Amino acid sequence: MSNPTIEDKPFIERSNSLNVRHICYSLLSKVIFDGEPIVPAIISEKQDTEFFGNVFEVERLGGEDLYDYIKNKDHLKSEKLLVLLHVVRQLKAIDEAGYIIFDRHGSNIRVLSSNPQHISVRHVDIEDMYDKQADCTYSLRGSSMSDETADLFKSKGISLWVLAVDKLAVEGELIGEIHDDQAITDIFSLCRWETGERGHSLEELEKACIHAIKISEVTT
Repeated sequence: MSNPTIEDKPFIERSNSLNVRHICYSLLSKVIFDGEPIVPAIISEKQDTEFFGNVFEVERLGGEDLYDYIKNKDHLKSEKLLVLLHVVRQLKAIDEAGYIIFDRHGSNIRVLSSNPQHISVRHVDIEDMYDKQADCTYSLRGSSMSDETADLFKSKGISLWVLAVDKLAVEGELIGEIHDDQAITDIFSLCRWETGERGHSLEELEKACIHAIKISEVTT
């Protein structure tokens, strides 16, 4: 039997002394959307003697990062919009399960399949998350999101999803830019967050995706 290649080996995640990544992956592993898990499966875990916390292995994923996928002009604009809508609905499933995740930059989302008949996406690099039931934030030291920040947002009526919504709106704008479709860019620009505003909800971003898909169907 030949030795496994790097691609065959599981990806190793290390949590800090508070086991933040391990907590986030473990909690979100229970969330299912469209018949699939939201995060990669944890394959194994053990106590780390060199670093504080646990070392845990998750399944290695294929596909492309959402950011690279959107930048690739070989992919259809309509399919990119459907993938983005799928991601937003995954976040709604996370919200319904009682959690909120913050940093959803395109590099933290893995597109395994963009086939409209079977879109498959996983969320990775989850290191700050809000637990509604526990009313607390799990975050790495130095994270922009903390219990104090969450309390401040809530006191000002700002959605705790605002950071994720803003990052995904940027990806939507990029779809319009890559395909020279100003109407698509403008739709997602309306979902961007400016400091001082209440921010936009997942429902508003979902409506933006649906609107963009309808426009795309007319213009292609």
